[in-house]
Amino acid sequence: MTWRSYIVLILTAIACTSAYALDQAMVGKTAPNFTLRTLDGAKSYSLSDFKGQVVIIDFWASWCAPCKRSLPKLAQIERTHKNVRVVSINIDDDRKNALNFFRRLNIPILSLFDPEKKVAAKYVVPEMPSALIVDKSGVVRYLHIGYADSEFETIVKHIEALQ
Repeated sequence: MTWRSYIVLILTAIACTSAYALDQAMVGKTAPNFTLRTLDGAKSYSLSDFKGQVVIIDFWASWCAPCKRSLPKLAQIERTHKNVRVVSINIDDDRKNALNFFRRLNIPILSLFDPEKKVAAKYVVPEMPSALIVDKSGVVRYLHIGYADSEFETIVKHIEALQ
């Protein structure tokens, strides 16, 4: 391996570590506001529309296999917890793929479309799915990256502590 390869490897490792650190740095800070249209394009929503509620912001994509399991779980959390709103944000390039995926799941949660990934960039989303819990005042209180059934208990505990 040449010295240039080592430098590239080190810089890549630093960049990956920094991106993850930026995610963790959001906890305790005000969630960046955003405005996006629904998947079908019918209506716009902003994060500020949900002030006074606990909000789970979930980033997903139609190509994300774990998203098929996480989105119904999030819908269940919204259904069973008063004053909790799930705002799912799709980052697909093609709206049609996102709509087809979401319709197949047939879940009654709000889903917004971020094809330019501007909101995902604001939140420094490292992978799909990624979720944040935002308290009633708009402050990020918890971050969850990836998916595991066992971790939903932790999400529920965080939500219940904020209600």
